[in-house]
Amino acid sequence: MEPILAAAVPSVASAAVALIAVDGAVVASAAVGELVRFATADFELAAVRPAVRADSVFDLASISKLFTTAAILSLVEEGVLDLDAPVAAWIPGRDPRITLRRLLTHTAGLQPTRRIDLELPAASFAERMAAIVDTPVTSEVGGAYLYSDVGMITAGRVAELASGLPLDALVTQRVLKPLDLTATRYRPASAERVAATEWKQERGGIVRGTVHDETAYGLGGVAGHAGVFSTAGDL
Repeated sequence: MEPILAAAVPSVASAAVALIAVDGAVVASAAVGELVRFATADFELAAVRPAVRADSVFDLASISKLFTTAAILSLVEEGVLDLDAPVAAWIPGRDPRITLRRLLTHTAGLQPTRRIDLELPAASFAERMAAIVDTPVTSEVGGAYLYSDVGMITAGRVAELASGLPLDALVTQRVLKPLDLTATRYRPASAERVAATEWKQERGGIVRGTVHDETAYGLGGVAGHAGVFSTAGDL
């Protein structure tokens, strides 16, 4: 199977670029914790687009939720947080049925997202966060799965309040440093190796080096649902 995969991965990566399914691709494969290979698209297929390298940095979008979850679970393990306690202990006024477990499993009855940047264009990041975590329940709490960025943002805010640290510092301390993920962070210091994500007229053109998610951007680039940047190697 390994020889088949070794031959197939470069072809698949190249085909994705050729079909404009992606603008560039880096594929990393690992087995039992050991890096097996990197593959990038053939040069001829990607010649008209910026080169993507093994150390290129990508906006991880919703993969950021895994980093938030890992940080929260480390706090649960230490007894700082309780998955089944009402988050109202940290965010007064919240529906008492909402718990971290329900936030992390997308069963808290919260809407999928909020364009808080459009709702409160003149507000500070802190004011926008306060509005997000006060989002009313719109469906059955503890009911059907409903993927919710609002829920993950709220969970990240609970982690901040419980730990006394901003979310990016908390994730760095409890996830990135223990795993030696040196190329992973929120808000990259330089856009030099960062792959562009998209064109947004309201942000002056190509988005590169800042989080593409509008809600995370409206919260300053760090949020429980999005904002992490990393490389294929770190992942």
